[in-house]
Amino acid sequence: MSSQNLKTFIALVAAIGVGTIISAFVGHLIAVSNHRQDWINALRDDLAEFAKELESLGYAVRDYIQDSAKFEDKKREARIALLFTYQRIRLRLNRTEDLHIQLEQKLREFLDNPLLERLSDQTNIDEVIDLSRIVLKREWEVIKYPWRPYLRMIRGLLP
Repeated sequence: MSSQNLKTFIALVAAIGVGTIISAFVGHLIAVSNHRQDWINALRDDLAEFAKELESLGYAVRDYIQDSAKFEDKKREARIALLFTYQRIRLRLNRTEDLHIQLEQKLREFLDNPLLERLSDQTNIDEVIDLSRIVLKREWEVIKYPWRPYLRMIRGLLP
């Protein structure tokens, strides 16, 4: 084999190796993005479900105030449904990200404080919805620009 053929062969092997590494990296980013999109969709669905269950519990509490014996089971079922959705949201949120922590706290306020007082002021619900939209948008940005963490890491390594 001549030296020119050897150089061509080495260049070809190097190109295949680099191409394989790039292909694996892109495949990894796509797989992570797909899973992250599923997570965002599930979180959005759970947040919408929480708002619906919150409203259902509000009606159940109002009915309970009118006739506690008749509506005790309805109130209990509505509270259980709301707690289930709340716990599912908590499981999806990151315990270390500030926006996620704030969202969990805002949702928790509906469970810890008198419900009818919280529901009577639409501002409380609007705050939760607004914060939810911010969290979902930020997570969408991570999918849209998956290379940003790697760029930050590289910039941190370089002087």
